[in-house]
Amino acid sequence: MHAQLVAACCGDEEIAAEIADVLTPEQRAGLSALPDPLPLVPGIRAVVGAALSRSDLRILLIAAVCVDDRVDVLLEAGGTTMTGLMDSAAGSVLSLVAGRFWYADPRVRIYVHESADLAARTAVHRTLQAVYEARGEAERALWHRALGCMQGDGALARPLLRLSAQALDAGQADRAYAIAREAASHADAPDVDAARIAAGRAALSGGWLDDAVAWLTPVMAGAHPDASAAQALSIATMLRYGAAPSAIEDERDAADRDLLAGHWAGIDASIPEDIDPNAAPLRAALRAALGGDVTEGLRILAVVTAPPHATAQSASHGVAHGPLLRAHREVLAALLRTWHGELGEARAALERAASAVPLALPFCGLAIRLARRLELACDGRSGELSAALEAVSPLPRMQARPVERAIAAYLSGRSDEASVHLGIWAERTARGIDIGLPGLDEVGPLEVPVQVQPPDAAHAGALRRQIRAVGVGAAGAALDDIAEEARSIRSPFERGRIEALLGIVALTRGEAAAATRHLRASIGMLADAGADAWRCAVEARLVKLGELPVIDVRTPTTPIQICATDPLGVCRSAWQPMLTARELEIAMLIAEGASNRDIAERLHLSVRTIEVHAGRVFRKFDVRTRGELTALAHRTNQHG
Repeated sequence: MHAQLVAACCGDEEIAAEIADVLTPEQRAGLSALPDPLPLVPGIRAVVGAALSRSDLRILLIAAVCVDDRVDVLLEAGGTTMTGLMDSAAGSVLSLVAGRFWYADPRVRIYVHESADLAARTAVHRTLQAVYEARGEAERALWHRALGCMQGDGALARPLLRLSAQALDAGQADRAYAIAREAASHADAPDVDAARIAAGRAALSGGWLDDAVAWLTPVMAGAHPDASAAQALSIATMLRYGAAPSAIEDERDAADRDLLAGHWAGIDASIPEDIDPNAAPLRAALRAALGGDVTEGLRILAVVTAPPHATAQSASHGVAHGPLLRAHREVLAALLRTWHGELGEARAALERAASAVPLALPFCGLAIRLARRLELACDGRSGELSAALEAVSPLPRMQARPVERAIAAYLSGRSDEASVHLGIWAERTARGIDIGLPGLDEVGPLEVPVQVQPPDAAHAGALRRQIRAVGVGAAGAALDDIAEEARSIRSPFERGRIEALLGIVALTRGEAAAATRHLRASIGMLADAGADAWRCAVEARLVKLGELPVIDVRTPTTPIQICATDPLGVCRSAWQPMLTARELEIAMLIAEGASNRDIAERLHLSVRTIEVHAGRVFRKFDVRTRGELTALAHRTNQHG
């Protein structure tokens, strides 16, 4: 909405803000269509206050309401010539190129249209009706005839509905909606519901959910509910409120299933393998990606631009074409690019699409969470894109989740804090299926919820957990085997994180050369992925090793005080998944310098019990003495 306002105001942010102030909350949130033209505000009057003659105003009013942009139509309706137009003040306001015209400054169109009275606008519409009728252009004449009527004409409703259906089928949601609303203003009783359905599905296609619900609800509340209205209303209410009403038909075309599939994230892992990419490109692309071929999924989304025109029913629900379905494609394409390891490009694609389609609506706000995770991976903090999408989302506001806080803390070097956040997340999260977004498994619990993601991402996560599970006490060959297996990971982001974790483990083992090799490899891969915050975090470790000059490594987030300072907190978080609670407690006390007797007294256990637990810790970490364990603890605390 903001992008539309700024474009309509010639880039003038102040006038755009002035217009936004007089819009309804629903219009500002993108849930209701913007008026056309936009409201005339004092800022526009001040800018466009130049005096125009009556004849200039008439020509400009014709240009403001004309259904197309041909100069010959403008000249005929205005009763002038090209020379006359070029020599007039109106000619300086309009751009005239290759037989087409448009307002050089869109604010002038607002001024001209809103300054004219109803009689002047009606007269211009009737003039244009006559021009198009003389040219044999019945559909354009119909539109201007309808707008030139001083009162409703029931005979116009059905032709207008056919015209609206054609516009919707062509993906012109805004035009289809305008025509359907005009049809509703003319419709007699037999055609009222048909006009409401047409307006509702056009509004749905444009992403104007409150408008869609307002038009379709009376149809379902009437004596003869309509099946297509029920399906369109189901989609609108699901996107608007996060859940569809219970009255839903079992039979639904593929385009509808694209929008209704799955749970809160809209991702359905149980997609049939024989899905037709031409009929349901979203589901076919997702099926390909989850089957391991993310590239094929991206190809499907790029090649298939719209479902075929096989049936009228496909378009009748308002989802086969238009901004809403394009928004679904953009969000899914960004998710697939993320899975492919192209985080920078995924983020850039979302930013480009945000000004053109309603990104906050698809898959119950998935774009908000995805944008936030991409911003964290690229910048180390949430940014403007996720904030803007959240501001216009019709769903309840999403608070930063523990995983996102954990990522920000980890990338700022606060592994112990990150581990605490992940522990909170694990306790709060109900076991089930979650959508695979860029997360954090370098610290925290080793058990994670099942995620819907490609095999490549699942394999990478398993390898990282395996590295942590074997720990620093594992034989070097075990880690070498994991490193070799990681070569099969195709995503540079996932592979880079594995290399970084191998480097961290090598540091805690005191193997500086191996650590440097893994960390340098990680930097290149993370840079290829566009994950700059992750890259900077790895570079910071090399700076500590003296392998990179001191650079301005970003610390993008402010530490959050969540507990009293623990001098070995990072080590405690790193060892927690590998030791029992009692073993961890004893190991940390040993690392702090406490004797077995001191530990026994503090924990109210026998010295023999302490010795048994300590022996198990020594074996797990392949150390022989308390001194070696203490040194390992401090290395882990420094590099973990």
